[in-house]
Amino acid sequence: MDTTIQGIITPNQVKDKSIVTQLPIGYRFSPTQEELMTHYLINKVLNTPLPSQIMMEIDAIEFYSKPPNNLVSNPTNGRDWCFLIQYDEYFYGERKQIREVGNGIGFWRSIGIEDPIYNSNGDIYAFKINFSYFSGSIPKARKTHWRMEQFRIHFNCDTKTLKVITFFLMTSYPG
Repeated sequence: MDTTIQGIITPNQVKDKSIVTQLPIGYRFSPTQEELMTHYLINKVLNTPLPSQIMMEIDAIEFYSKPPNNLVSNPTNGRDWCFLIQYDEYFYGERKQIREVGNGIGFWRSIGIEDPIYNSNGDIYAFKINFSYFSGSIPKARKTHWRMEQFRIHFNCDTKTLKVITFFLMTSYPG
């Protein structure tokens, strides 16, 4: 029987092994976008406790140093992995459309534009953008089955740079 936490991380990747033993068999981590923002991402940005330690925190340098199949154990089709990543980025509505991985072994390319996420009052409180992973260098790249959704909190401030904790949901789809 597979005792991994389906859709997120394996017990070997969980920092606190007691979390795994407390989860019921068949557990699936499947929060809505609003739950991800209000209970995980905002809490992390405000440095308040998370409701669970089930999401892996990873440094942006490490995240972009490896192809996605090397970031997770047992990368199988149809499973999701969640990461909390902190990094500096400029927020003038412009985004890096291509994010190189590991000295050119591949790259994440944004698909479409950053979409606003609205709260129940109709206010924008977060943004989401989708990425696809390509292996190889840009002129000879091959699109893979890896997809990623990046979420970030909306800030109203005048600073040019913000240290932001971003939530990534990475999925392997049959390709």
